[in-house]
Amino acid sequence: METNEVKTVVNELRVWMDAIPAGDVKTIKRLIIERCKSQDHIFRNWKSGITRVPLLERTIINKLSQEYDGTNVFKLEENGNTTET
Repeated sequence: METNEVKTVVNELRVWMDAIPAGDVKTIKRLIIERCKSQDHIFRNWKSGITRVPLLERTIINKLSQEYDGTNVFKLEENGNTTET
């Protein structure tokens, strides 16, 4: 019998934001919005998965996550492109 593999799209931003302590979420959210020169409703769309996070903003969020906890939120290749499947 064959098994069908189902690829799920993981919202990396939501997973990372959910792992941040509650006291830091508001600060990190504000920093992301400021550094990406974005707006609150756009950030909420990214976090909920309604829209994709643009490549430039992914690199900015990765830099912020490196400063905060030393991890990368998004998997980026050497040339800056994402490794989405």
